[in-house]
Amino acid sequence: DTHDVPCLVIPLIENPPWTRRTERGTWEKLKDHKWAQVPPQDLLLLTPLEAQPWLVLFNLLCEGEVRSRYPFHSFRKDSILRIRKYLNPTLVDQLPV
Repeated sequence: DTHDVPCLVIPLIENPPWTRRTERGTWEKLKDHKWAQVPPQDLLLLTPLEAQPWLVLFNLLCEGEVRSRYPFHSFRKDSILRIRKYLNPTLVDQLPV
């Protein structure tokens, strides 16, 4: 219970530190260690940094060995279900799983 990685990844998906909105109202994403301006229509396109938390969750929660040792109690279940609102066809199509 000390190192609950799936629950630690959830805040990275909800409030990603690699995406920001500037004071002028434009969006920027961290790409290749530099902030790059992103047009609003491209905000749903994943960068490699944005895909990592999703891949971590997929690999941890879908691996049989991990599931057998990771009990789902109400707090963990509620935490993981909070990211359902971010799952959409555009996101799923970009993930290599």
